Amino acid sequence: MKKNIKILMLFIIMFCISIIGVRADNEYVTEITNQPYKITVDISDSDIDMKLSTVTGQLDFENNQYFVFLSNDSKPTEFTSSEEVGCNISSDANPSDMTEFKFVSSNNSRVHVSAGDWYILVGYEKAYVVRRYKNETDDKYYCELATSPITLEKPLPDLDKRYYFNMQNNEYYNYLSVFADFPHPTTNIPLTLKIGIINDNQILSDLANNKEGALDALLSYAKQSTNAKTYTLGTINTTIDNGFDLEVVDGKYYFLYVDFPDESTYRNLDGIAVTMAEHGILVTDFNYGKDLTDTSNDIVMTEKKLPKNPSTGVESYIAIVLIALLTGTVMYIKSRRYNEQ
Repeated sequence: MKKNIKILMLFIIMFCISIIGVRADNEYVTEITNQPYKITVDISDSDIDMKLSTVTGQLDFENNQYFVFLSNDSKPTEFTSSEEVGCNISSDANPSDMTEFKFVSSNNSRVHVSAGDWYILVGYEKAYVVRRYKNETDDKYYCELATSPITLEKPLPDLDKRYYFNMQNNEYYNYLSVFADFPHPTTNIPLTLKIGIINDNQILSDLANNKEGALDALLSYAKQSTNAKTYTLGTINTTIDNGFDLEVVDGKYYFLYVDFPDESTYRNLDGIAVTMAEHGILVTDFNYGKDLTDTSNDIVMTEKKLPKNPSTGVESYIAIVLIALLTGTVMYIKSRRYNEQ
C-alpha cells in the first residue's frame, strides 16, 4: 500500500512539473505554451552599425524585466540562479556575443543587437523573449519564456538600394567610394565590384519604364558580363583610389555590381546599381533618354487573322465578279440610250 502511495505521489509531482513547465536544469525557469510577444526589425535607423528591434505584446515594465535571446535552433540555457536570488540573467556584456541575452529597454521597448553577428549572417532568425519577475511568495526571481520561439523577419533593401556610390575624376581627385546601406559589421569582409557598360537595349528600356523584374535581369546580365572591370574591395565600406583606372564614355549606361562573398556564411547581399556617364564620372541621379522611355515604338506581336476560308477565298472572288457585271451592265445601257438619240 505504501509503495503504491509513493508511486502515486511521484506521478503527481511529475504531472505538476509538466503543467507549470519548470525546466529540469533550472527550477527558477518556467515555460509557457502561448506566445505573448512579437518582434519587428527596423533597418532604417541612422545608426546603421546596429540593428534595432521592437518588442510588443503583453509588456509590463513596472513589475518585470524583459530580455531577448537570438538563436539558430536552440533554447537559451545560460541562466544563472542561486538560492538567495533565484533566476538571474547577465546581459549585454558583449553585444556581439550571440549566446548572451539582449536587454529590452523600458523606455521604448527596443533591443539593440550588434549587426555583425545578426543581420548579415545566415540563421539567427529565431528569438525567445524572457520575462524576469519577482515572486512575492518566496521573494525570489523567476524567468519565464515561451516554449516555441518567435520567427524573425530580417528585411532586405531592394537590389538597387543596398549600396550607394560616389565617383570623382578630375585634376584633384580620382576615386570611387562604395558604402553599404544596411546594418553591417566593422570587420573586414572582402567584396568584389564589377563595372561595365549595359549594351542590352531591352534591359535598359525595362529599367527606364520600371518594368517588373528589370533589376533581376540586370543582375544576371552583370554576373555573366566578361568585359567588365573588376575591383576587390577590402571592406564593406571602402574607397578605391590607388589603382582606380576606370575610363567611361559619356552618355553610356553602366552597371555597378557588388558581389557579396560566401553565401554559406552570409546572407545574399549582392547589389546592383544603374549609372550614367556624365563629364567623365558615373552618376546615379540621371534621366533616361527618350528613346528608352518612349514606348510608342515598341514592337507589339499580334496574331495574324486569316480569312474565313483561306483555301479558296470564294467570298472575295464572287464579290469582285458581281461588281464587274453590274458596272458593265450600267455602261451598256447608257451607251445604247446615247446611240438612239
